[in-house]
Amino acid sequence: NPHSPKNRRGFRYIPCTASPLLPLISYLQTEVPPFQPRFAFEDTSAQVHLTRSGTTLTTAKGFRMARANVCAREGNWYYECKIIRGINSPALTAATPPPLTFASQNPPTTASIGGGDAHVRLGFARREAPLDAPVGFDPYSYGLRDVNGEKVHCSRPSTFLSQSLVTGDVIGFQIYLPPLAQQRADLLSALLPSSTTAHAAAVSVLQSGDAIRDRIPIRYKNQLYFEQFEYQPAKELEEYMNPSTSSAPRNPPIAMQQLKGSFIRVYKNGKLVGTPWTDLLAFLPPCSKPNSAVGGRELDDGFVGYYPAVSVYRGGAVEVNFGPEWWYSPDVPQDVDTEMKGTGENEGDSARLPPMRPFSDRYNEQIAEDIVYDLIDEVDCFFTTDLMGLGLAGAAQGTSGAKKGGRKTGGGKKEIKEMELEEE
Repeated sequence: NPHSPKNRRGFRYIPCTASPLLPLISYLQTEVPPFQPRFAFEDTSAQVHLTRSGTTLTTAKGFRMARANVCAREGNWYYECKIIRGINSPALTAATPPPLTFASQNPPTTASIGGGDAHVRLGFARREAPLDAPVGFDPYSYGLRDVNGEKVHCSRPSTFLSQSLVTGDVIGFQIYLPPLAQQRADLLSALLPSSTTAHAAAVSVLQSGDAIRDRIPIRYKNQLYFEQFEYQPAKELEEYMNPSTSSAPRNPPIAMQQLKGSFIRVYKNGKLVGTPWTDLLAFLPPCSKPNSAVGGRELDDGFVGYYPAVSVYRGGAVEVNFGPEWWYSPDVPQDVDTEMKGTGENEGDSARLPPMRPFSDRYNEQIAEDIVYDLIDEVDCFFTTDLMGLGLAGAAQGTSGAKKGGRKTGGGKKEIKEMELEEE
């Protein structure tokens, strides 16, 4: 959608709509067509071109990234990437790339760019990862490079496949993240022994398990969107990305907490080829946090996690498939998929993995979760309003912690802020 605002400069934008059914919170998050798992129009670089289905992307520029509209927070998930344009195999050197129809104006083609330079990177990214850089650029993303099939994290490539990913290859990604209850318990055990003054809000949310959303409705090109603070890269991870020669700190920063037992596995044309990453960095706040200088709070908004992500370079093109039907059904060895060694309560115990599910399931799950958050907010708002005696115009957006849906003006009416963004 070329008319969507892009997430940037510390802010995130989500389509919303006015709702008479929940008069206290007034506005609800909504979906826009196509109603399916795809790349998020707002969470895509302005230089990326998408097809109308939102599942295929390309760019004429250097590396630019797009994140999906579904994320993994816990559980065992899978998606596929098909390289439409990339490094050509010898058998495809003289072949003509397939035609693609993009929704944006004047999308690039291999001919217009010059051909031969197309590249792709595939994997997962958190919301802190920049959209104008490749997957694997910083600590917030894990990427597979097409050149030599190298794995990349913090811009450091290392050997993984020892062969390049070429046009026509289908690469599958499996991600496992431990249950949220376990993640919260591990973070609390790391936080509570030390002073928690700096992370008081995050500790409270970790203990309660609440999802709290700080956001306000705005108008952009005559469409309604929620605007909220986006999670920002932590200064503590600069040392993780660019380590100095000095000795490591005795107490690693909370942003470097790891999810024990988590992993990302890679499949090529349905065959398991390896596990490039284990013990991924934790993402629940305070491991993720917005800019506190402008009012951001260390809170979980319910959509922090690892997102399927793809970056493309100078005509590179990738199509994603979130299931449930696969181009190549993953051939998961039974002994690999059903047990995790050493993840039980006692060392050496085995804990069974949940069944691997397609990311398409997350699309409906996320909608259901957001509706539940809205209902909780409305009920909380009702009791907060009643206790404070403020009336409808003074209600805050309850448990979500969100700012009131709109600007209060005379007579209790609400005025929506009109937003203008500079074109890139």
